[in-house]
Amino acid sequence: MPHPYHLRTSAGPAIGRLTPVPANTLEKTSISTPNATVHLALHIKNLRAASSSSSSSSSSSSSSSSSSSSSLLQLPSTSPYFNHKNHTNDLYALCITFVPKTPISGDALVWGNHFSHPIRDSLPLAFPLLFSAARWIDPSLDADVYADEPWIYGPALASMSTISTSSSHHSARRVGKKDRGGGGEEEEEEEAGGLVEDNGLGLTAKARRKHFLTEGKRKEWVFEAGKVYKMEFSGPWLDFGEFRVVLPGFRVDILKYWDGQPLRFLLRNKESGEVYLVVEFELVDGEEGEGSDGRSTSSGEDID
Repeated sequence: MPHPYHLRTSAGPAIGRLTPVPANTLEKTSISTPNATVHLALHIKNLRAASSSSSSSSSSSSSSSSSSSSSLLQLPSTSPYFNHKNHTNDLYALCITFVPKTPISGDALVWGNHFSHPIRDSLPLAFPLLFSAARWIDPSLDADVYADEPWIYGPALASMSTISTSSSHHSARRVGKKDRGGGGEEEEEEEAGGLVEDNGLGLTAKARRKHFLTEGKRKEWVFEAGKVYKMEFSGPWLDFGEFRVVLPGFRVDILKYWDGQPLRFLLRNKESGEVYLVVEFELVDGEEGEGSDGRSTSSGEDID
């Protein structure tokens, strides 16, 4: 039967300092920490957004938070991002602009998931196979899912779908309205269509990810202070409409194993422990927060 849940999205500089953020708009959320500035845009296919009135996030007094909160009530169920030929099969995209204020080692910057409470008792029996499938997609992943605070991380240089460091790519990569389905100014069109790999190494995204599987190569790279790094984490592996994980050979119904915790993505420094960005996806009961168009995208299938 159709699931009753909606999705609440929030972000901030720390787990305890999150505010609601809109998805499927051209609006960006800005986050500042002592050592970095981050701008975030979210794109989610088949979004069923939770009402901001049910948000439990802190720091709701700022004007930017109020603007984001109200926009959550009328979010579209998809984004022009997914109309582009490079992203028609994607189900989500986290688009990040990262500007360090101090140099950061390429080996130190990691991206992945963090849970506040144990998940070992709710993992599916096939989890080792699932993680093997995940590492087939991203061989750089490391994890301890049996810890009291479980985590799954990979180096950002190898885990991000797309990275651009070129200061000139913004003007050079504009795409016309025909390629985006029309509407919006040129800069908006580019944002809607996603980022083009321009990593400064002359490598394709696939080659860059393979290149930085080697620890020594990552240590040779430095995220320079004041330089703008644009990154995207996107793909077809998380279905937020059906609340499923879709991996090669597997489809897992998240609700069967969900223990009530949100799914969090963190961008952090593994050496200093500093967190630069937290993005949180939380399931909210449909009766608690009806948003977007309120429709169900579930097919009713129950697949382990």
